[in-house]
Amino acid sequence: MTTLNWPNAGRILTTWLLILTLAGCAPTALRSEFESVNEYYRTHDKAEFQFDEHGTLNLRYVETGDPDKPTVVFVHGTPGSWMFFSSYLNDQSLQRDAHLIAIDRPGWGGSTLADGDFEPEIEGQSQLSREWLCELSAASGTGELILVGHSLGGTLAPRLAMDHPDCVTAVLILAAPMDPDLSAPRWYNHLARIPPFGWLADKMLGGGMRQSNKEMMILRSELEKMRPLWANLTIPVIVIQGGKDGLVNPDHADFAEKMLPGKNLKTIRLPDDDHFFLFTNRALVHEQIRSLLDFTAARSALGNVDSKPAL
Repeated sequence: MTTLNWPNAGRILTTWLLILTLAGCAPTALRSEFESVNEYYRTHDKAEFQFDEHGTLNLRYVETGDPDKPTVVFVHGTPGSWMFFSSYLNDQSLQRDAHLIAIDRPGWGGSTLADGDFEPEIEGQSQLSREWLCELSAASGTGELILVGHSLGGTLAPRLAMDHPDCVTAVLILAAPMDPDLSAPRWYNHLARIPPFGWLADKMLGGGMRQSNKEMMILRSELEKMRPLWANLTIPVIVIQGGKDGLVNPDHADFAEKMLPGKNLKTIRLPDDDHFFLFTNRALVHEQIRSLLDFTAARSALGNVDSKPAL
């Protein structure tokens, strides 16, 4: 049992507030999420962190729900940690029908690497997570595992499914970069590479900005690596994208529609939502998680892992 560290949480959320300001997005949604996280801390003065060591990775995660039910793994963006999904871990209806796990991505939060280096490549993070993910899938009460990823976590989630198809049942992608042509570094990414600005960000935000910037600087090339792999993704995929997202171009949803067969993909566009609809429109995200849980239940009822009921 490990005591939650609110100062670290505050630095991560403050980092997002700074990024939103630089990007010209209204940070109201994230400010309101401070209250959600605060509520989690008020009702959970301690969190039972789990650690799994696989090779050079010691992965930290928090879990709730029923281990005998399908597993839902939440993957945060950049910067971030498991706590971005604390409100979903607290959802009693999801707890009743699923085994809920929120991770710190490799190199973030308490998920440490033995050599101390940070792995910014999406491909590398996928490989580091493979053994844990597939063991988790095998240990699931139903053998079903759903990935829910937000922002850069929504980029890693389909990469995990591409690399480890036998371990992932379905993917929910929230406001994520997918199209390499729309993913060049922005002006503030270049600015953060200049020593005075990078140093200042690290001093203020505990290093989160520097790690995040490394991921963003190579994102375009990482998405190019993924481009030919989309055709192999035959599991159900739901993409939700806000039309007023100032951090991820809404046209990334168009890329998903070009790359994935229509029968495997459901796209939901939210014209009036920004990057943080996972906080402001929880009901919709909850509904889509529920639809994927219903899909896994229907597939199990058919008694055939190759069966594909309607999404």
